[in-house]
Amino acid sequence: MYFLKTTIIIWILTSLYFSSYSIDQDNQNIQKLFRDFQSTSSAETKSEIVGKLAEEIKLLSFSEAIQQWDKFDSICTKISFEKGNGYCHLAKAVLYCNNGSFKESYNALEKSLEYYSSADDKYGMACVLSNYGDLYSRLNDYPVSIDYYKKSAELFSDLKDTVNEAYLNLNIGAIYSETGQPENAKKYLRTAINVFKQSNYTHELIPCYLNLGEIYHKENKIDSALWYFNWCLNYSQGSTTVSDLIYSNYFPGRLYMNNGQLELAVPLLSKVDELISEHPNDIPVNELAQMIDLLGKFYEMSGDNKKALLYSNKAKELEVENKINKASLEINRLKIEQSKKEVRYEINRRLWTTYISIAGFLGSVLLFFAFYRSYKHKKEANRLLTEMDEVKTRLYSNISHELRTPLTLILSPLEQMLSDESNKIPTHKQVKMMRKNANSVLNLVNQLLDLSKIDAKNMKLELVEDDINKFLRIHFAAFASLAGQKSISYHCSLLHEKNIIIFDSSKLEKIINNLLSNAIKFTTKNGEVACYANFPQDEKLELIVQDNGKGIPANELNQIFNRYYQVKTNDETISLGTGIGLSLTKELVELMHGKIEVESTVGEGTKFTVTVPLGTKHLNSDEYRMISNLSSKSNEVNDISDRMEKEQESTETAKISENKENLPHVLVVEDNADIRDYIAENLSDGFIVETAGNGKAGLKRAFKNIPDLVITDIVMPKMDGIELCKNLKTDEKTSHIPVVMLTGKSGFDDRLQGIETGADAYLIKPFNIKELHLQVTKLIEQRQKLRERFTRDLRLEPKDIAVTSADEKFITRAMEIIEKNIGNSEFEVSQFQDEMFMSRMQLFRKIKALTNQTPGDFIRTVRLKRAASLIKQNFGNIAQITYEVGFNNPSYFAKCFKDLYGVLPSDFIKNQNHNSEEKS
Repeated sequence: MYFLKTTIIIWILTSLYFSSYSIDQDNQNIQKLFRDFQSTSSAETKSEIVGKLAEEIKLLSFSEAIQQWDKFDSICTKISFEKGNGYCHLAKAVLYCNNGSFKESYNALEKSLEYYSSADDKYGMACVLSNYGDLYSRLNDYPVSIDYYKKSAELFSDLKDTVNEAYLNLNIGAIYSETGQPENAKKYLRTAINVFKQSNYTHELIPCYLNLGEIYHKENKIDSALWYFNWCLNYSQGSTTVSDLIYSNYFPGRLYMNNGQLELAVPLLSKVDELISEHPNDIPVNELAQMIDLLGKFYEMSGDNKKALLYSNKAKELEVENKINKASLEINRLKIEQSKKEVRYEINRRLWTTYISIAGFLGSVLLFFAFYRSYKHKKEANRLLTEMDEVKTRLYSNISHELRTPLTLILSPLEQMLSDESNKIPTHKQVKMMRKNANSVLNLVNQLLDLSKIDAKNMKLELVEDDINKFLRIHFAAFASLAGQKSISYHCSLLHEKNIIIFDSSKLEKIINNLLSNAIKFTTKNGEVACYANFPQDEKLELIVQDNGKGIPANELNQIFNRYYQVKTNDETISLGTGIGLSLTKELVELMHGKIEVESTVGEGTKFTVTVPLGTKHLNSDEYRMISNLSSKSNEVNDISDRMEKEQESTETAKISENKENLPHVLVVEDNADIRDYIAENLSDGFIVETAGNGKAGLKRAFKNIPDLVITDIVMPKMDGIELCKNLKTDEKTSHIPVVMLTGKSGFDDRLQGIETGADAYLIKPFNIKELHLQVTKLIEQRQKLRERFTRDLRLEPKDIAVTSADEKFITRAMEIIEKNIGNSEFEVSQFQDEMFMSRMQLFRKIKALTNQTPGDFIRTVRLKRAASLIKQNFGNIAQITYEVGFNNPSYFAKCFKDLYGVLPSDFIKNQNHNSEEKS
């Protein structure tokens, strides 16, 4: 709905209130204005200076403006000019509100109202109350907003200021329209229209008429709606206000489109598309999401499928952003409520102090009690603020992480398909994966939407008359495969006879899904999950979901239904999600006039009991509507079966093909099976790919097989990617292995932590598979170049080939062991691996990775380089040197020496002697 931004208007009117004539437009020096203000005693001159000062401060940045108003507030305090104090705090309140600092805005308004009340300035008080209404409107707390708007309108009415009263009536009418109270909305809007017409404020009729047109549209009075919309459309053509143009085209365009008059909607909605593309920030996110969604449907009806898909995806993104914004606004509203409590507490504390000073000994006792109470309240307030900050941070982090993983599995395959280099037809497997992950995003968004509808009291029961026993059998059976994958014993007890009854299938399905998915998630391997359904009374259903999993601590049982709350657990194998499921379950149960109870013992398991009445006898007529068929979507059931089918593949399956044994070996460590398989599938053409489902399993495989490169997620059960990378980089067997990190956490601190552990590359989900492929290829090529550098160098110096301190230590120790056994002709690879405390495979892959040689070749190279060194030192003849470096056969020694140095030992001696003679 179209609201008028009265904050700016009130700001201007307040400035005019302090200035009795036109404000001087010259750019005055603020400090000079401060001095002039202090030096004059005339109230009229002071008001003029305040007006000029307001114009100057508007040109400053936010922080500079706040500082200047604080300085002016101090000046007003010194000369006891309370109207000036009130104006300072009102100006700061507007700045804070526009900057999104709602708690600070509320506190500034409190101060402003205090000063204006003390000065008995009704105009100033009316301005403050209007801004209170704006603040709570921004926070979506409409009842409180309307209350402040009405109080402000009453004061303006007393002051005979009909224009400002009309602005407030417009906003009140817009809120009533938004909250579904059309008759109240019409009354206030028509009152505002009469004033604007009499005062010749024709431009302000646009929001009035748009709101009235929207009300008539909802009442299906199309002719009346079109009259108002067309008036706005015609008048707005000469307007420079972008929002007027957008709304004036959008509302009639939507009406025509919904009525099937597409040819009339085309120019209007095309204009809307053009305007919001150029000015996306002029429209609130929630309304922009609705417009983008409508444009997607418009282009679909017009046959432009490409634009329809683009706008549909964009609308979903905006809807998610809108939900996050709403959560942030709710947190800000809670902070303001907490601030109110603190103010009330401060007032009470002062009263207690006054009583104590009068009451003597009794007062001393009360003083002690007050201080103790103060400590407890402050401690509780600090705890609440800390918890709110934690909730906000956890909410953003969890929702971001929950969204990035499925978005990776949607966007990355889409980018592949749309790539110019792609000539492959998408497989059925890819499409199913994308559909499943799109449904995951949709499910999260739907949960947030459901909570929003419940909060707004807009959710009704959608009842069907169907066989409830059949319905329960289908949805209980859908979880059998998921339980089987975790080796969990899954039992269901259901009635099989037909039972036709009225119930809400959609909400019952969500309750079952949340309870069973939680039970399976928190039950360990070889555990048990059971679900029961019975009818203890006619038209009453009892559902029981029980498991023998981790259990919930007694001190957390009363919090598990709180929104975004997550049970604290030390079990890293469990992904905690967003903390929405149980909260939504409880809200849905209570919406159905039922109750949910939980019993739990740590280490023994948890039992949820849901009791809901069926039928309609217990419901009012406005609480439900009947629908003709089940509201549960078949594609949601299909999605569950697809998930079970997909996740039946083992997370520990090695994807090594015998005919690719010479290709680089890549280990993919990722707890999400879809992403793991997607990466493996796209790397399989050029690499041997092995996979692991968590950090602990990945580390075990890395130590066993010594891969050429590791790709790892950060957030994983049992061992996260940071710890995995640290273990790989600090162990001499694996320190040379490049590590590529994938994560849904995009914060600077997360990236810094990954790099500090030695990660060679860092990609944020959703990532581009081509970029990942290129990173893997380049890192392996860099390692190959290091090996080639060693093979070209005739010296064996660890500092020339080592990459990390662990690698340098490894090469140094290996050379020391060979040097110690240099004359032992029996010293071979088997003894070498024993002294290095490594398996034959580990030693082979480590030496090969660092030197491009096998362990046997490495030993022989060290022997030959020692032989060359002895020749240079004139140690003895070739036979002596042969046996000194561990060769038993002089001819074999000569052959190996020539392979390395290109000449026979005898020729090498001659070259050395010749070089010596030339130097002498």
